[in-house]
Amino acid sequence: MPPKTLTLHEAAESLGVHYMTVYRYVRLGMLPASKNGGSWQVTATDLAAFTSKPKPTRGRAPWKDRFLARLLAGDEAGAWGVIEAALASGMATRDIYVKVVAGAMRDVGEAWHNNEIGIASEHRATAITQRLVGRLGQQMTRRGPSKGSVLLAGPQGERHDLPLTILSDLLRVEGYDVMNLGCDLPCEAIAEVVAENPGAVVGFSVSCPAGRKALKGAVSSARKAGSDVRVMVGGLGADAELAASVRADAYVPDVDGALEFLASA
Repeated sequence: MPPKTLTLHEAAESLGVHYMTVYRYVRLGMLPASKNGGSWQVTATDLAAFTSKPKPTRGRAPWKDRFLARLLAGDEAGAWGVIEAALASGMATRDIYVKVVAGAMRDVGEAWHNNEIGIASEHRATAITQRLVGRLGQQMTRRGPSKGSVLLAGPQGERHDLPLTILSDLLRVEGYDVMNLGCDLPCEAIAEVVAENPGAVVGFSVSCPAGRKALKGAVSSARKAGSDVRVMVGGLGADAELAASVRADAYVPDVDGALEFLASA
């Protein structure tokens, strides 16, 4: 038996608030909702759960879960509203990238892997996040002398370039000049760019089997193009064993690991 659903007007009446207040709850990801025939609807179960939740303290709202809910609903405006609300609460932009955006996308990937959502929903969530990260990246600027140059890329066959985009923004705000080459890059193209940028650290991100398979050739091409080039490897498909097997200088599990390696490179 399908769960009982309510319109936003009915939910507002149940909560004793204005319709626009409930609409705001939905668009900020506070109240789960889905569209049916062009209108937002909530289930009675979700509404009951919402009313029983304690109010979060300032700055400690479950932003990741709210963002994830809007992504899965295909609600781009609502997802951006969650980011804006998190910023307004005082959350650092870096934490929004790492804890909210990246955290939600990991959950999306796990949901797809567990057959909880379809590939279309996963692709839609990724496309929305790409656009929102593009908007958020406009705030990731820093003045001052450069700490060094970094080239980021995904090997040929790698399909996930969102991790590269996020890392690029986070390294730029820390003072590095970053060239994001995107994913699915052939070995000869990697060698060409490395040769044109002597002294730059090279970072590869892999998240899928094809990227893992092509990583050794990518690292080898980078080393042939620059004899003293330093290479770091990261991404959801990477680990310390893989990094060692392709003769990378370091495995970096996250942005802090990347910054630590860059500081010593």
